[in-house]
Amino acid sequence: MNPAIAVLASGSSTRFGENKLLAQIGGKSLLSRAVEAALGAGLSQVYVILPNGSSLASMVSQGAMIIYNRNPNEGISGSIRCATEALEKMADAIIITLADQPFVNSSMLKRLISVAMESAKGIVAYSHKGDPRNPALFRSHYFKDLRQLRGDRGGKKIIMENLQDAKLIEVEIPEYLYDIDTPGQLKKAEEIIDKLGIK
Repeated sequence: MNPAIAVLASGSSTRFGENKLLAQIGGKSLLSRAVEAALGAGLSQVYVILPNGSSLASMVSQGAMIIYNRNPNEGISGSIRCATEALEKMADAIIITLADQPFVNSSMLKRLISVAMESAKGIVAYSHKGDPRNPALFRSHYFKDLRQLRGDRGGKKIIMENLQDAKLIEVEIPEYLYDIDTPGQLKKAEEIIDKLGIK
């Protein structure tokens, strides 16, 4: 298996009021945390999906490559399509991870890859109480489905339609999958850091 990681970071942050990826959690921006986690997974192909012309490009760590999304207003589906179209000829699996999930770490991504390598399933994703979440890995026979996503609907739609071909990794501590869309959720994330003992 030759997977690539796509860190989705081209959302509009409408509910946050400003670019949430600049927000700090434990002294690091959301974007920095996500990119560091992806780079720590040990893959040679790590890509960050940014809006076309984004000033965030200067914050992307060395070792990660940038793909510019020309249609960031199309929601998460546009980001996923952008990543898939760019990577489908270079990888036989794509890992979708979100820049607004500050507690997804390298160990979780390594486990996702390890489970996928040991499984014959076409999809491997994290879940809580059976509900699929990101990060999620899709093998190449799902690339067409990823390209066909529209609106603010992500890979969960594909997972739910193909549960028989999905391996779900259940998390015991759901906070690891916490995502941030509002300033209130950012404040709660600081409390979660203390609970999980994360730096």
